Amino acid sequence: SWVPNYGVWKDEWQTVLDRYEAAGIKIDGGNVGNSIDKEWSLTDCYFGGSYDIPAENRMRLDRPYCRVDPKALKQTLNKNFRVVRANHISEAIGVNMYKPAGSLVHDETGTTIKLQPKDDDSPLMTMRAKVVIDTTGHETKLVMKDTRGQYSSPGFQIAYGAIVEMDESNSPDLSQAGPYDKEAMTLFDYRTDHFPTGSSESEGAEKVPTFNYVMPLGGNRIFVEETSLVARPGVSFQECKERLFTRLEFHGIKVTKVTEEEFCYIPMGGALPMRDQRIL
Repeated sequence: SWVPNYGVWKDEWQTVLDRYEAAGIKIDGGNVGNSIDKEWSLTDCYFGGSYDIPAENRMRLDRPYCRVDPKALKQTLNKNFRVVRANHISEAIGVNMYKPAGSLVHDETGTTIKLQPKDDDSPLMTMRAKVVIDTTGHETKLVMKDTRGQYSSPGFQIAYGAIVEMDESNSPDLSQAGPYDKEAMTLFDYRTDHFPTGSSESEGAEKVPTFNYVMPLGGNRIFVEETSLVARPGVSFQECKERLFTRLEFHGIKVTKVTEEEFCYIPMGGALPMRDQRIL
């Protein structure tokens, strides 16, 4: 399955479901259905500790939030689409021009692309498509970036996340995970009160903020993730990890086991794609 934990507003996910249904595809599976693993009716945010906002102040949004079941979603999409386990071998050298020669060719009715199957011993395979959509992101080799004019170098969104089990034997309230309500999803916790006032850690968090993202998964399991929304240069994974576990310890959340980890790296911004390219 796909590794990252994906979250989405319930109403926005419904829009996705409606569009797939209009195409004759039903998104199903997951504990809740519609490839959703968990749903919270409330979403909490904490912005206290700055601008004279008390640290304990909570902003509660009456808007449901969901955790996508990546395994169920992938199974659904694989069921409705042909899946080819292969890599492209092409690299753009100009607008709609690629090397090696003949590896990707556009014509009046579509595109022909050669792919290398995951089994490297297999010969190249040739695929035909009306449109090629490249979802690689910032580090794509199929799309040329327009660097002729002024542009900003990318910032980086960096996050360290983990599914953890907590020791709740001495918890005064099992409906809470530390300060976090288990019936709500915490979208932002930007507070820095877990660092001593005036410390280098506190100053670092003020200069390059990070926030905690909390998904209670049932019982003593929660998904937590410390995220730098965007920074130049990017915050390190280790910095996010250390900030996260310092925060959890401060809030009395005793982690007994880390069952999954995830590391997110997302370049933000940079030069735009050149116009008139056929690949989307």
